[in-house]
Amino acid sequence: MKTRKAPTSKRLLVALALLVATAANGHALTGATRSAQPLAQQYAVPTVDSVVVSGAALRANANLAPFTRHFPGTWEMAVDTRTSLPAVIRGNGIELLSKSPTQREVELAARAFAAQVAPLWGVRAEDLALDYAEYAKSGIWVARFHQLHQSLPVWKSRLQLTFKAGRLVLVRADLHPRISVGATPRVSATAAASRVAQRYSAAFNGARQGSSPTLYVYPQQRGVRTAYALAWNVESATANAEIGALVDAATGDILEAVDLRAYADVTGTVSGSVDRRTVGDPQDTILLDGITVSVSSLGSASASDKGAFTRSGSSGGSHTVTASLSGSRIKIDNQQGADGSASASGTAGSSIGLQFTNSGSDVAERDAYRALTATNRLLQSVFPSNSWISSSTVTAAVNIADACNAYWSPWAGTVNFFQYGTYTSQTSGRKLTCNNTGRIFDVMSHELGHGADQNLPGGAWDGGLGEGIGDMLAMLQTRSPEVGPGFIVAIDGVPTNEAVRYLDDAELNCYDSSVSEVHDQGEMLGQVLYDIMTDLTSQGVKGQVLRDIMVLPIADAQTRTDWYDGLLVADDDDGNLANGTPHGCTIWGQFNAHSCGSQRWPGVPTSAVACYSSDAGGRSTYESADTGVAIPDGDPAGVVSTLEVGDSLSISDLDVYVEIDHSFAGDLTLLLSGPASGTVRLQERSGSSTDDIGGAYGRELTPVDSLDAFKGQNAQGTWQLFVADDSAQDVGTLQRWRLEIR
Repeated sequence: MKTRKAPTSKRLLVALALLVATAANGHALTGATRSAQPLAQQYAVPTVDSVVVSGAALRANANLAPFTRHFPGTWEMAVDTRTSLPAVIRGNGIELLSKSPTQREVELAARAFAAQVAPLWGVRAEDLALDYAEYAKSGIWVARFHQLHQSLPVWKSRLQLTFKAGRLVLVRADLHPRISVGATPRVSATAAASRVAQRYSAAFNGARQGSSPTLYVYPQQRGVRTAYALAWNVESATANAEIGALVDAATGDILEAVDLRAYADVTGTVSGSVDRRTVGDPQDTILLDGITVSVSSLGSASASDKGAFTRSGSSGGSHTVTASLSGSRIKIDNQQGADGSASASGTAGSSIGLQFTNSGSDVAERDAYRALTATNRLLQSVFPSNSWISSSTVTAAVNIADACNAYWSPWAGTVNFFQYGTYTSQTSGRKLTCNNTGRIFDVMSHELGHGADQNLPGGAWDGGLGEGIGDMLAMLQTRSPEVGPGFIVAIDGVPTNEAVRYLDDAELNCYDSSVSEVHDQGEMLGQVLYDIMTDLTSQGVKGQVLRDIMVLPIADAQTRTDWYDGLLVADDDDGNLANGTPHGCTIWGQFNAHSCGSQRWPGVPTSAVACYSSDAGGRSTYESADTGVAIPDGDPAGVVSTLEVGDSLSISDLDVYVEIDHSFAGDLTLLLSGPASGTVRLQERSGSSTDDIGGAYGRELTPVDSLDAFKGQNAQGTWQLFVADDSAQDVGTLQRWRLEIR
């Protein structure tokens, strides 16, 4: 864990930036709400004070032992100290599914399991309603139920089941066994909405738009006990505001009110055609993928991952190609002038160069398109089946006439970036001058992270988690603990050059339950994740394997305290958390290191599960002697590496670990041939624009052809791995490969 303490000036700037973010919330709601009625940054998130119970203590616990008797194995539970009920159950898993189940099979298995275990929490099975059963990746399925009371949903209740490789390995619960409240409101939905409009009148300065209020059972924590009320959830929006509020359905009192927009604690800038990251960096001319182009007489086409487009037709001769900064996933909307465009002409059969320049587009438009597209590609590589990531188009508004902020709008599903300018804090009176947030890679990646948090399973429950996710997506791409260099350029007219957050700053490197500011909450998690990423990288974890471990928990974790278990599930390789995961000790080690003084990360045990053994599960491992083999560039003949298996083994299960350094994995074809017969395609130009390959086909990576083709064969003899780079320009090296045979 890093312990560098940021200079005092940096901590001052961070504090000022947080004031900017808070004030900007009010500013977005029009000036009157700055002093009239402040809004919270997030709905209150249930925090569970828990103690981890395992082994003999678990078996001796009268409340918990029935679970372990019914489902034998190695388990540990994080038990809510107020209710003595499990908040988290993790362990060796329960085999409930095949390794490749359908969604319907997952739903049925989840319902059956929920019915069995509901009594553990004092809840009837018929009072658990399934929200979703959704596939993430790498054999991970997540199913979530919410609790009903007299047919009304209970606010932020859940029974969440996480499956890996067909086994249920993780259970999370926020359930309420003793609810005592009626189901009939005294205050109508219309009256509740009017009460919110009246309280926040400055926000509702135009015709309100919103969904019909929804009635919930609302738990209220009062010391060691929980009281319950009926509450209307009111969500409304205008051009200037997006408000969510919970209104007591008995009294009309507003219980909670939040600004639904997810504002940024923002970072760095870029300039020129495309700056590498921030203002003042060297400028690069890069290929823009995903852009939709229009070819005269022939129609439209979409640029590929390398920025190349092809539009076939019978019309020869001269053609004009035109485009705006818009693609199938990202659309740029310039708030200070016409949207960027470009055009070029040429003849059929020749290559037409289409370039966005300063004469036809603004640098913030180009930078925003590049950063958001790169982040979408990262998310798509981890969640290929999520419809929001793979199919939805996100509009990015740039050059908004305001300064020192950016935000994700859950109402409109847009990202929004402010122009260069000066903002005067209403609290401190200090004047901050900030760069255009549409020119800061980290800021734009962070904001799209809020969209992922909302649209992946689980939803945006915890604002602190959302901020941590945004920072994680930025640092995973920049590999830097400095989030947003160059965001603040002057304070009270005095030039400076500072980021917004530092994920190696000692002042927030320990878990602290008293921290309530949403960006500070996110930074505490971000520091753990940065240190985990650094450790994994130093251990040789790279490419898609690293991306999966770091990002997959978004689909499973709903609060910051869920992230530890989410990382273990992402890292697991056999559907059994009780025998450790390949990097479980590294993950636990950093959460433990960031549990300082008297406070631990909730739900994280005081010692790690047994560290992973490379031969766990009876695997025999054989590694090729070929290392550091250059892959011929643009040569379909490729290169062949061999591996000798000297033992006579009948194959019941086979995984193939491959590590390749390559700047465009989509160029590569990989074939595996065994000593007996048959060739299996591991990859056939299917790696998209991601860098590198690192992981085991059959485990973390999915081969084109099933490795089951080798089942029953004798492994003894010479195996061959064929690797070809089928396209020129990007080059790579086969670093190592091995067979893992069971």
